[in-house]
Amino acid sequence: MRRTVVLAAVVALAVGLIAPAAYPAATADPLDLRHRSAQGAVAATEGASGLNMTLLGWSDLAGSGNNADLWVHGDRAYVGSWFLDCGSPSGAGVRIVDVSDPTAPQLLSSFAHYRNTRTEDMVVVTMDGPHFRGELAVVGLQSCGPGGRDGIDLWNVTDSTRPRRIAHFPTVQGVHELSLTRQGDRLLGLLALPFAEVFSQLGGGPAVGDLLIVDLTNPRRPVTLSDWGGGKDGGFAFGSPFFGDLGAPFDCTPPPGGEVLCRGNDFPGVLLHSVSASADGNTAYLSYWDAGLVVVNISDPSNPVMLSQTEAGAEGNMHSAVAEGTVAVTTDEDFLPRWGFARFWNISDPAAPRQVSSFATANARSLRTDGDFSVHNPVLDGNLAYLSWYSDGVRVVDTSRLNRPQEVAYYVPDPVPDPFGVLAAPNVWGVVVENGLVYLSDMNAGLYILRLDL
Repeated sequence: MRRTVVLAAVVALAVGLIAPAAYPAATADPLDLRHRSAQGAVAATEGASGLNMTLLGWSDLAGSGNNADLWVHGDRAYVGSWFLDCGSPSGAGVRIVDVSDPTAPQLLSSFAHYRNTRTEDMVVVTMDGPHFRGELAVVGLQSCGPGGRDGIDLWNVTDSTRPRRIAHFPTVQGVHELSLTRQGDRLLGLLALPFAEVFSQLGGGPAVGDLLIVDLTNPRRPVTLSDWGGGKDGGFAFGSPFFGDLGAPFDCTPPPGGEVLCRGNDFPGVLLHSVSASADGNTAYLSYWDAGLVVVNISDPSNPVMLSQTEAGAEGNMHSAVAEGTVAVTTDEDFLPRWGFARFWNISDPAAPRQVSSFATANARSLRTDGDFSVHNPVLDGNLAYLSWYSDGVRVVDTSRLNRPQEVAYYVPDPVPDPFGVLAAPNVWGVVVENGLVYLSDMNAGLYILRLDL
């Protein structure tokens, strides 16, 4: 019983069940390269502020205060839910918002309601094939209590007022984040299952990697194509010291001659947190927490092959990785002892990614504790990187000179108390760039729609 309780607590912490706390930050990362700090940092409690961004519209999403990541497809925004759905007999699920008039977003409906299940991440695409025609939503599910679900749900959201479930695809561990990519006529799902390589083996079963690749071309019958794990396929350490009762290799003990990867004070571990794909669908970029950036060739999705593994940051904690052309941006979600930075990479040679620079806001370099000043999710759109930065809102960074990234815009929403009344500060989880506009999900306040004025 003790082991079960400990493992459940570890996973809950690793995948974000516990809300980020405001911890003191330490000195700047010694691995930091050149940067330009934010020019307009403001106190988290001072109210909305911005530079070269205009607020067009806002929805409090019925005041749920339970908002996770978001996706925008056409004139609909989709916002997930997180920790308040743990202990709930019917969670908030995914909310659908009509954003056809960006000045007056309207909440239309919601779907994927399950007991004790978080629905933090989702992707929506248009399909026009022999198996399905219309708007398909793929939702990551994470169990966080009795009766909860793990895996992905597939929903028909063509009629956004009446979503209809198509199928459920269970997985050995909850799907924390996911992305979709196309290879020819095939639609592939890239699923991040943190610590799947540990939990799949606890009952004596075969190892299942933290990356699962699923063929979703027929959304009524998803098919597993392959899985990939840092230990079984990459040959490096995996797991966490928090799994010490399980012993090696689950406690992040490196293989003979291997490198020690688990480090730092803010949740040491080697696990897949997030995954994204190149535009052609042939390369996957894995943010593998303390193992850093892992680049995998998925041109044959039945046989993924690692191209490189590159650490970044003294603390580790690589949360996300996205790439466009020869540029990648990764984000370190650090809450203790330092706030996390964004890092910019030259990936012209995917077998040897090279960190060129980094960026951090002034607050991320401070000792402030009246907010959460870590970077979270990145988006690349041409030469601009959009970074959701919790209590520092969204930051827009020009990467045209990759060795000297320059902040050109930002928006910090009004502070809103968290559901427990503990911290009143902005808490921007996700950012999306679509329809020429910028969309933000604030964990407590709801959905914001902005215009970039450059």
